[in-house]
Amino acid sequence: KISSVSCDKNNIFVFSQNKGEIDSFSILGKENKNPIINNNLRNYLTMKVNKFTHNLFFIKNDGFILKEFNRNGRLITDYRFLNQKGVYFDFVDKNKLILINLPEPPYNKNGKKYKNFCLYDLKQKRIIKKFGITNRPYGLNDKQDFIIFNKKLYSVDLQNMNILIYDLNTFNLINKIAFLKNYRKNKVIRKKISEGFWVSEALIFNRVKFYKKDKEIYFVLIQSKDGKEEIEKLLFYKIVKDVKIHYLTEIKGDFGEPAAYCKDIFLFIKNKPKFNILGLKIDFGGN
Repeated sequence: KISSVSCDKNNIFVFSQNKGEIDSFSILGKENKNPIINNNLRNYLTMKVNKFTHNLFFIKNDGFILKEFNRNGRLITDYRFLNQKGVYFDFVDKNKLILINLPEPPYNKNGKKYKNFCLYDLKQKRIIKKFGITNRPYGLNDKQDFIIFNKKLYSVDLQNMNILIYDLNTFNLINKIAFLKNYRKNKVIRKKISEGFWVSEALIFNRVKFYKKDKEIYFVLIQSKDGKEEIEKLLFYKIVKDVKIHYLTEIKGDFGEPAAYCKDIFLFIKNKPKFNILGLKIDFGGN
């Protein structure tokens, strides 16, 4: 099962979680060399290339451990967190990254406020800043995405479908932009599995994947029929001067999970009926 795809300037990296296997390809599509296989990565979900050092980082499914490897597959070090973090992260510079910060147990059951992001220092191996106050339910952070560009962080509130823009010099929210009027709201439901035992399940009907193109920030809105895996359509938008959202186009159909954007090509993970990566170039009509 392919769980994650990440790119740097010249290469595409594909991580298969069940095998603990990392395949690399040049931007031209040629496989670089034999895959790296590490059985210790079988419980890891998200892979990201540090674009400053070109090392590979993996976060564990439970959000408590981050591992750093060099390009030859040698483990450099582990980073361990006291509290659970979300599965998505990105780099501010070669020594710092930002992770989704999850509320501590009982996971915001009572709607208490917490800080949504944490800035982690790789040299000090500790969190040096938390920011972005929210009371969003825990389950809605599982599909939260963000991108860092020009000392700003662009993210989305999956509860109210607002684009959020933070200044990474001050860590203040500098703009909140609504872009959907009529939509099916994401929600977290509780299911009783046995007497006295309940589990929470997130139904995500609308979520966002950010990408950078020509030094500007864009995003794709992913709409799901069932709130789980089946994708109904993809809608593409551009953030204009950090103050408004410009709609571009849409495509219908389930192409798979939008995973990365590289050299004007969108890469999708399609694990059914077989495991593959689909590359798609989309016409934005001159925008």
